[in-house]
Amino acid sequence: MKRVLLVLIIGFGATIAFSQTKMGNYIISARTNISALFGNNKLEFNGTKVKTGESTDISIYPSVGNFLLNNLAVGLRIPIQYSKTVSKDETQITTSFNLSPFIQYVFGEDNLKPYIMISAGYNYLTLEASNLYNADKEHYSGISFEGGVGILYFINDRVAWDFELAYETGGLSYSSDPNYKYKFSSFKILSGFSFVLD
Repeated sequence: MKRVLLVLIIGFGATIAFSQTKMGNYIISARTNISALFGNNKLEFNGTKVKTGESTDISIYPSVGNFLLNNLAVGLRIPIQYSKTVSKDETQITTSFNLSPFIQYVFGEDNLKPYIMISAGYNYLTLEASNLYNADKEHYSGISFEGGVGILYFINDRVAWDFELAYETGGLSYSSDPNYKYKFSSFKILSGFSFVLD
């Protein structure tokens, strides 16, 4: 009797774990990023580097996706980011808004599910720069790319803790002069929760 009960419990658990990422389900995620980024930011004019700095970033990463196939989701990420970059002579504050379609593949049939993700989208960024002598505000836009690996740990059938290590890069053009670029690359740690809906 105990063996039968154990088999039923394991089978039920496996069914729940698989059903979380089955075709037709929706996944809604909310992640945050509060970390020092180990990357570099630079401004270029006609290929010549103008400024560099290290960044601290605070971000909100909401997303919604649909499992078109078992374990394979496609959807939209909408990162909203604020960062402050301090260099030798200047302080830069940037805010950005991004619309990024993504593809995410989830592995495994247990409650602990690793995944990989790639996305690309349109990024709109505002840069405020100030030093001892003046202050300026500039607007940039263009395409950015992101890739990451992560883990979904399902607390129950509908709710998962979401942990992701991601790398993002992009090159955005200045609204008044396309030769003036804002280039960025950074590693980031994202953490939050994901919710699965039928």
